[in-house]
Amino acid sequence: MTSIIKVDNIQSSGGTAALSIDSSGRINTPANPKFSVRLSSTTSSTNFSSAAGAVPFDTINFNIGNCVALSSSVATFTAPVTGYYQFNLLVAFGNTESANHVNTYLQKDGAFSSDSNLDYRNIEDPQGGSYHTNTTSALIYLTAIFLSSSSFSFTIKDLTGKQLLCPKLLWGFEFISSNEVKVIETNLNKETIITEYNYNTDIDLSFINIFENEGKIRDRVYSIEINSLRVDIWTMTGGGFTTREMFPRGFCEFVKNGDIFSQIENLKLYN
Repeated sequence: MTSIIKVDNIQSSGGTAALSIDSSGRINTPANPKFSVRLSSTTSSTNFSSAAGAVPFDTINFNIGNCVALSSSVATFTAPVTGYYQFNLLVAFGNTESANHVNTYLQKDGAFSSDSNLDYRNIEDPQGGSYHTNTTSALIYLTAIFLSSSSFSFTIKDLTGKQLLCPKLLWGFEFISSNEVKVIETNLNKETIITEYNYNTDIDLSFINIFENEGKIRDRVYSIEINSLRVDIWTMTGGGFTTREMFPRGFCEFVKNGDIFSQIENLKLYN
């Protein structure tokens, strides 16, 4: 037996329209963020250093979701929901005969990223008196409500509800109570398992320690350095328990993400 659900509109519990379907089956998602920014007039090369310079966008054409803002002539997009976002950039150049090449690229978190999905375009030896256009397109993973470790207080040891996501490595840490944490780990075959451990927060030494058994130092499995969010793994050697860096700084970040396991499963499609 086949079940059919017929709806015209889907709203959030607060009444915000999330999705509508017309009589022809066409879907509209009005809450999806969309924006367009531009530079209203030409700008001279003095805006750019020999290394790089930001295109001084000064006009917002449209901004659905209010996710983009202009500040100090820089357009910044803040993701409302964790996931992948498509960005497209077109820049026209003129009178660039003194340049050996011209690059255009997008930045993530204020810096050029080594993210394999981040793209740039290059013009070799532009000719004087002519115009050239660079187009850049990138599918970039962004986390919603990005939180540095300093943006919330570690004056208490209870991390219930906090989530640490390591998107490139398909790992996560979900703190489910005052002393329990789910560790979501993915191996090289993209097989993901969830294991529950105990944890405590050492505020003085700035570490979150994760144990197989509660409070037993010799059963420590992972440590997370609070300030850098570096993740270390503990192993037994001939000289006793030692630690080594597993995930360096910058690979993990605190997020408010809902179902972190489902997010990791979705990320597998792009990794």
